[in-house]
Amino acid sequence: MNSYWQLAAFTGGLAVMGCHASPPDWPLSSPSELCRDPTLAEDDFCLPAARIERWLKSGHFVVTHAAVTKTGSAASYKLRVRLTDPKARDISFSVRFKPAPDDLDNFDNSPRRELAAYQLQKLFLDEDDYVVPPTVLHCIALEDDDMLDNLQPFGDTGCALGVMAYWPDNVIDHVLDEARAVRDQRYREHLGDLDAFSVLVGQQDRLGRANFLLATDRERPRIFSVDNGLSLDARVNQPIRFSSTAWTDRRVEWMAERMAKRLRNVRRHDLEKLSVLAQLELRRDKIVSVVETAPIDRHQGVRKKGRVLQLGLTAKEITVISSHVGALAESIDSGDLRVARQSGGKPKQR
Repeated sequence: MNSYWQLAAFTGGLAVMGCHASPPDWPLSSPSELCRDPTLAEDDFCLPAARIERWLKSGHFVVTHAAVTKTGSAASYKLRVRLTDPKARDISFSVRFKPAPDDLDNFDNSPRRELAAYQLQKLFLDEDDYVVPPTVLHCIALEDDDMLDNLQPFGDTGCALGVMAYWPDNVIDHVLDEARAVRDQRYREHLGDLDAFSVLVGQQDRLGRANFLLATDRERPRIFSVDNGLSLDARVNQPIRFSSTAWTDRRVEWMAERMAKRLRNVRRHDLEKLSVLAQLELRRDKIVSVVETAPIDRHQGVRKKGRVLQLGLTAKEITVISSHVGALAESIDSGDLRVARQSGGKPKQR
């Protein structure tokens, strides 16, 4: 890449949180405020994914608090953001911000894979069942902000480029409970959602790490996969081989009927939408998100043409996902993967 698209290395510096730990105890909007539902209590779970995605894409927010994980090549910030949009003023929540690497696509820090994981789930899950929190590509304006002075600007711009993802509240990092799966159908459905998603993307991060989160709300036991950079064949080029604790193969033998129906209808042309996940243009000293076009190069995940930067999945990666979709569909048809009817009276999970 030429000087227009060079990104200095992130060095880390604010102290400190454990890898993927919960955000510090800073003030956040309550579930009732976030989901605009006065019936929700402080400990209830809510996630208005489409709304949060729009808020993050708009950039109408300010960073009010910041902490950073321990040092490492993929160190990331946990931030508290407060919305400045007049229609949602004073709403605040936590996000994770992982600065993009120099080459924009390392084996353990791949913005395009994280974007792909979020978008892929939309093909077979309803918003109330998403397993990946809202995830966008964002360039944080630095502007003499002491909280973010360890971030480096992207090229000649005054902002730091990276992946920004909503960080759920009221969650724990222990998700796999076989005994609960037997007695709790809602939990079993969400665990099945996570299992199928992990197989589809070839999740290579270890189950023992806090990359998987479970809502503590007993009525809404949502389960999430966070930080999905180690997926979609990332391990092909990685120097480290993870153990069998990676969630690359099926771990449960059931799937909710609602997901099975949608999964059967996923076709190759649906997956082609993942070939372009983000497109940016450098205009003077600013990075602007522009309307996505056709892939500049289907064989590369990071593409550049002039001042335009494009991220997406390669044709080969899309073929791998398509084969995983086919394999899951065959498992359903053969009876190897049991399809369970959806539980009655399921709470609306905003």
